[in-house]
Amino acid sequence: MKSGGYTLVELIVAIAIIGILAGIAFTGLYGATGRENTRNTALEIRGTLRNMQEQALTSRLNSAGNPASEYAVVIDPTFYQTVRIEKGNSNPVTPAATVVTEPTRYPAGVTVSTTPTLKFVSFTENKAVVKFYDSAGNPVAAAADGAVAITVSGGATGGTQTVKIFQATGRIE
Repeated sequence: MKSGGYTLVELIVAIAIIGILAGIAFTGLYGATGRENTRNTALEIRGTLRNMQEQALTSRLNSAGNPASEYAVVIDPTFYQTVRIEKGNSNPVTPAATVVTEPTRYPAGVTVSTTPTLKFVSFTENKAVVKFYDSAGNPVAAAADGAVAITVSGGATGGTQTVKIFQATGRIE
């Protein structure tokens, strides 16, 4: 006669099923985190580029009442950073005066590269046209389609996201 409890075999089977389901859920969540980090980083870069472009088009004034000549975004494999280049020098590598923000680091496992290779994306005052520079401050030409691609990679589980900037129109997608 059965006393109303569960047998040892039934308990072991139930625990094994719970363990298998937990393993499947963890694997799915681990991949989702990497994809989300990649997606969020691409959205942050796109938003920062659009913000700098908007500031250049509206010619925001500095504390002295003068507009900046250019607004730039530094793109690095491990961080991005915004730079406001004051009037008097149009080279973002050696500007006359700048306002620089703290670098924004990418999440662990996320890297960023550009095609063609560049260091700065620069928006000129009152113009939609965008310029690209390498780390020495030399102009960089856009790819054959007229754009520079910023590729955000999240490793094996994060996939990739691409942000494109079209040189002639300044369109960011």
